Amino acid sequence: MNISPLIKETAETVLHGSSVKLNYVVSDDLSLVEVDEEQLKQVIENVVVNAREAMSSEGALYINCENVHITPQHKLPPFKEEYIRILIQDEGVGISEENMSKIFDPYFTTKDMGSQKGVGLGLAICYSIIKKHNGYILVNSVPGKGTAFQIYLPVYKQQVAERYEERRVVKRGRGRILVVDDEEIVLKIAEKLLLYMGYEVTTTQTGKDAVWSYKQAMESGKSFDAVILDLVLDRDMGGTEVMKDLLAIDPNVKTIISSGYLYDPVIMNLETMASRVF
Repeated sequence: MNISPLIKETAETVLHGSSVKLNYVVSDDLSLVEVDEEQLKQVIENVVVNAREAMSSEGALYINCENVHITPQHKLPPFKEEYIRILIQDEGVGISEENMSKIFDPYFTTKDMGSQKGVGLGLAICYSIIKKHNGYILVNSVPGKGTAFQIYLPVYKQQVAERYEERRVVKRGRGRILVVDDEEIVLKIAEKLLLYMGYEVTTTQTGKDAVWSYKQAMESGKSFDAVILDLVLDRDMGGTEVMKDLLAIDPNVKTIISSGYLYDPVIMNLETMASRVF
């Protein structure tokens, strides 16, 4: 993936509401890297949180993402020569010389211990994550002037650019879909997605309306190709009752059962429940 949007969004979220100003610069040709998105987000969060806390008053945080070619001058073991470097530099109080060698040690912290302070795991986790990505995390600091973290991640050079673009292509479909859910926001999102994918969409928030809509469509000769049915409907009929009525109208109805309850018996034992209930 291109990690630039993730880094910027994560930093902006951490700094939201603070007086710290973010200066973000990224190379136009930033290479792709193979990363665990959530783990990288955790690294950026931890480093930016530390930077924010090091600047209790106004200050600036500088983040720069660029491609780098590793040479002996970088003093890094060149597992690969091409890397992305993420530079995160603050204008905070800095780190003392005696603490520099300890900052990546588990449970080392200069903060008071407690729920509102620190337990000393943030940078240790960062170190572990970057190491597992075959990368490096380095730190330089001048007390009273600020700290700079450099994160190196190896460029992924295999043929991923084409596949990356292919994932962005939306497969178009045709047909009429009935979406049944008692949550209005779920209906709106489902409707927008299905319309974007090329389908005709009808939505309803109640089981009775769903059965009526399906029956009307059958009688008008414009039957639905599929029904997306919420299993738990709070307003009148439940999903299983709706399904029974739909089967009575059309034994060949095609239904996708939707539920936020992972351990519902219908979800856990779908084949058994389908043959017994439906």
